[in-house]
Amino acid sequence: MLHGHDHVHSLVHLAGPSYPIPAVGVPSASQVPRAAHDPPGYNLCHIEGQVGSWRCEIVSRGLGPDGKTMTEIKRIPLSLE
Repeated sequence: MLHGHDHVHSLVHLAGPSYPIPAVGVPSASQVPRAAHDPPGYNLCHIEGQVGSWRCEIVSRGLGPDGKTMTEIKRIPLSLE
């Protein structure tokens, strides 16, 4: 599950009927940078595989320290294999 308009980059796992369901959040790309929140950002999702055997890599990007350019914040591997 992907969701936006959060104030932090996040990953939580929700209870599912057969396995945990990852819920990935990202700060709003249009939010004003503030010390209490992660910088504005977005996620790139690279998904491959098939039903019952998938892999996904989330590349979190956000406003860099210079306040002008987007940079990679972290990578999150997810899979169900």
